[in-house]
Amino acid sequence: CSSLTSLDVSSFDTGNVKNMSYMFPACSNLTEILGLEKFDTSNVENMEGMFQACTNLTDLNLSNFNTSNIKNMEGMFSVCASLTSLNLSSFNTSNVENMKGMFNGCISLTSLDLSSFDTSNLTDTSNMFVNCANLTTIYVGDNWDLSNVENTSNMFGGCGTTTTTPKENSL
Repeated sequence: CSSLTSLDVSSFDTGNVKNMSYMFPACSNLTEILGLEKFDTSNVENMEGMFQACTNLTDLNLSNFNTSNIKNMEGMFSVCASLTSLNLSSFNTSNVENMKGMFNGCISLTSLDLSSFDTSNLTDTSNMFVNCANLTTIYVGDNWDLSNVENTSNMFGGCGTTTTTPKENSL
């Protein structure tokens, strides 16, 4: 789908979908995806690489996504190099085990609000923020717990100076 510049998915019936992995991969000229707010993601378990290499997307508002059953978010936004805004405020990540490379190469992001994330079941965060050169602040919440993570290798590789901070405290 490298020639697509706009996509309207507002009529998609996703109520029974369990796997959205690689749904929009390498849609490199896509600048907007309309209708994502209508997606019913309550049954989805896998969003691996869902927006991977959508290099011209600048904004994704996923605030209506129900992610309570998701187990895998590996590379979900990997190489989304133009993303400057990403609304993940409603994400329930309490069942997610894999966030490997989730934001890998998101070079235009300067801050991320992950304060809604519950990371207690995570086992892999390797390369999660690798090459996010302009990412300076990551807001985390009370449920940011990496005690079960088995692989954190290169989690912040190529990030420069990144600060993780509780949302109520800005550094």
